[in-house]
Amino acid sequence: MKTGIIVYSKTGNTFYVGQRLRESLEKLGQKVFLERIGISGSEESGKFELSNSPDVSEYDLLILGSPVHGFSLCPVMTKYISEALAKDKKVICFVTQFFAFPWLGGNRAVKQMKSLCTQKDLSIIYTEVINWSSKKREEQILNFIDKVLTVYKA
Repeated sequence: MKTGIIVYSKTGNTFYVGQRLRESLEKLGQKVFLERIGISGSEESGKFELSNSPDVSEYDLLILGSPVHGFSLCPVMTKYISEALAKDKKVICFVTQFFAFPWLGGNRAVKQMKSLCTQKDLSIIYTEVINWSSKKREEQILNFIDKVLTVYKA
């Protein structure tokens, strides 16, 4: 199975989770590619374009990662899903958020991500919220990786 981990990461936290996931999947002998979405312009002003929009046509499974911005899915990932993704893909979604509890934006962001993917006829396998300021952050990352690994073992 050829997997694409596609992330938008402003601070590096979301990218870090993507790297950890890629390393774990590669240890299983999987073909995994980690790609970053890039922008030109200002995300804060809403005036930006996707300068790097990874092509996902060759991937059997997509893992999408995004930070939470303002208690919602960040606008960059919203634009990427809306404009760049093709239908009929299996998708795992995760978000990273600063706050320690998922109900402080993470749950909403994942719900928005799922809705966008469903509108594009993408099949959601699993979603996760990783709380960056939580004392259990490392445990959350490891649990997420374990759940993704079960997809490959099934």
